[in-house]
Amino acid sequence: RTVEVIHFGEWNHEAGPDFKRALVRFSDGAECEGDIELDPDIRDWEAHGHAQNPAYAGVVLQLFLTAPGPVLYARTVDHRAVAQARLE
Repeated sequence: RTVEVIHFGEWNHEAGPDFKRALVRFSDGAECEGDIELDPDIRDWEAHGHAQNPAYAGVVLQLFLTAPGPVLYARTVDHRAVAQARLE
């Protein structure tokens, strides 16, 4: 499915997700409010420890630029799946 960022929310200048209180819409019509993390590489979610960091529990979308190798699963500290989308 595709994703459209309706509102990027607020750019977070502190530690934590890159954008806070964003609004995204998926191609199936579902909308989610939450945080967005922007990573150069899909593997950065795990490499940067986001899955174990409670500050990232509100992330609803990980945007990334490259995804070498197999598709990886992003999850929050409470094991909720995080949608992922590659920027082209």
